[in-house]
Amino acid sequence: METLNLLISNSHYFIVTNDEKHFLVDTGSPYSFCVGNESLSFSLGGREYSVSPNDDMIAKINDSGLTEEKVDALIGMDILSNHSFEFDKVDKKVVIDAVTDFSNYNHTIHFYTMKNMGHKCVGLPVEINDRSVVAILDTGAWISYISSKILNGLTADGTIKDYNPILGNIETTKHSVKLSLGGFSQHLDVAKMPQLLEVIMSVIRVNLVLGLDAIESNRILLDFKSGVMRI
Repeated sequence: METLNLLISNSHYFIVTNDEKHFLVDTGSPYSFCVGNESLSFSLGGREYSVSPNDDMIAKINDSGLTEEKVDALIGMDILSNHSFEFDKVDKKVVIDAVTDFSNYNHTIHFYTMKNMGHKCVGLPVEINDRSVVAILDTGAWISYISSKILNGLTADGTIKDYNPILGNIETTKHSVKLSLGGFSQHLDVAKMPQLLEVIMSVIRVNLVLGLDAIESNRILLDFKSGVMRI
């Protein structure tokens, strides 16, 4: 078990290491990478890792204004899938591979690992307006994205702007839906997928990219080893 500081910037979760490096937690990324021109070696949860540099991608994230904090490394599913992470927004800490007190949580959601073009991603059973859809969890997204097929003519409720390091600047319509996840329901504003994202998601038959806006809670447990999320 390891406890590190948690920093939240513009709805993005950062693990702050003991040497003050900021690791962006991104379940939407299949792999991890770091800033600079050299590999970065570090310990996380008692395991040693080395991630390759991708200075261009990190620069795009840092220059985009997505977060107020500079990203030193992005931690994707190649590392996340080896651990459990308990994010405590009140005490501003993250506990890796904790022995968890489940009484702290109200809802349990079972998820599964699926393949996105050969890479791991987190699949979740979700209902949108009482219709079952296939979703993936993307903690690197501050807002959820939905396929136009699921919107099925729902009236837009304004527009929203975002940025994605691969897709670039995004401006799309915003829609209010009822989202049901793990035994509870909420009304949530979701963004219509840009065309390229919809094409990519259609390959793995995913209709919803679930961002952190859908799982707002003071404490979130993502146990990738057991395939359980608790909120």
